[in-house]
Amino acid sequence: MATVPAAVACAALLAVACGGPDRMLVVHSSLPDEVNDYAEEAFEEARPDVDVRMVAVGPEETLKRLRSGEPQAIDVWWGAPGTVLAHAAEEGLLSRYRPDWAGDSVLDDPDEELWHPSLMSPFVMAFNRDSLSLGQAPRDWIDMFHFRFRGEVALPDPAASGPMAHFIGAMLVEQLRGGGDLAAAFDWLLRLDASVADYVRDPADLLRRLRSGDALVTILPRHVAEAARHGDAPWLHYRFPESGAPVLTRGIAIPAGSSAPQLARAFVDIAGTAGVVTTAMLHTRWTPARRDLEAPELPEDFQLDLPWTPRPPATDTLAAELTDWLRRWEAEVRGRGRSFF
Repeated sequence: MATVPAAVACAALLAVACGGPDRMLVVHSSLPDEVNDYAEEAFEEARPDVDVRMVAVGPEETLKRLRSGEPQAIDVWWGAPGTVLAHAAEEGLLSRYRPDWAGDSVLDDPDEELWHPSLMSPFVMAFNRDSLSLGQAPRDWIDMFHFRFRGEVALPDPAASGPMAHFIGAMLVEQLRGGGDLAAAFDWLLRLDASVADYVRDPADLLRRLRSGDALVTILPRHVAEAARHGDAPWLHYRFPESGAPVLTRGIAIPAGSSAPQLARAFVDIAGTAGVVTTAMLHTRWTPARRDLEAPELPEDFQLDLPWTPRPPATDTLAAELTDWLRRWEAEVRGRGRSFF
């Protein structure tokens, strides 16, 4: 008979004696503490017999632990980027579950049961309203090819910015969806490169360039632009591209080795409720993937009826191809656009 450590036995007896939780659910989360705390309280209110342990762990570390093959106390994986979750799904590290709220998602894939996007951040064209009027600002991606923007675009460096690397891959996917081949898709990136003055590694430097007028336009995920607008860059404005915006996604999944799969499913259900996703939006500035969410208590800047069209995220394709595509982008596109266009 196995010996139970005295401290564990004492804690268990105390929980029983006091009528406290007698089961544990471990959630790895990449979301802010305020979101984790809200979800934990909501779940424990519904299930007072369960002690939810929120563990702040980066998505790559969680993926590494799941890949190790060793027994892991990870019941729910929350807030990881869609491409990371897609890697885990491809490697058989996730278990199947489809919550009811998945059917209300803008990004819903009825065939997907291994992970579900709960938050999204579309890419936008951001600019300094003091340097560029609304009438002059680009309305769609193709407008950035115009001669007036030659040398006037500053972009986050894809070598240092995961979101910008994602944007490059997403735009390649979109060109392929339009019927083009990969060569034509890279030509599109060359045309964009022709307008780029520099790829900037420091986000603060990127904002300084826009503020000073050294650059007129950049491309950012909306949550980054919103954070800047509510921080040191109130002058920053942005537009959603008329033809549709690629999106970053953050999702939720149940690892295949969960020791409490039924409780894990119940947590996934609660993680998609209006209260939780609204709290996540307030503290991350990411947009809920739910199309049916009504949240009149949100500040005006967070209204959900802004007209924009999300493009399908294609996380599986990006998970498989992005590394190779970025190598080709470095070799064939960076700094070469003006030689071709």
